[in-house]
Amino acid sequence: MTSDELITLVSLSDLTEAHIVRNKLETQGIPCFINEKGLRKIKSTVQTIDIRVYLKDLDKALKLISDDAVETKDQDKE
Repeated sequence: MTSDELITLVSLSDLTEAHIVRNKLETQGIPCFINEKGLRKIKSTVQTIDIRVYLKDLDKALKLISDDAVETKDQDKE
């Protein structure tokens, strides 16, 4: 694999959530893409949306979305 290869960071089932994740990544300087081919019907009601990043940005992107998930869980406890 080369550092400029795109890799799926996460697959989501909500398009709005996918745009939120994309905006958070791009705000931190991580280019990312919503994979249009990742939009597919599963069981006729749920879709999956792939968020893809460059391999060279994968570690930073994973940390960013995992930190955000921890913050969300902490807020849910309040």
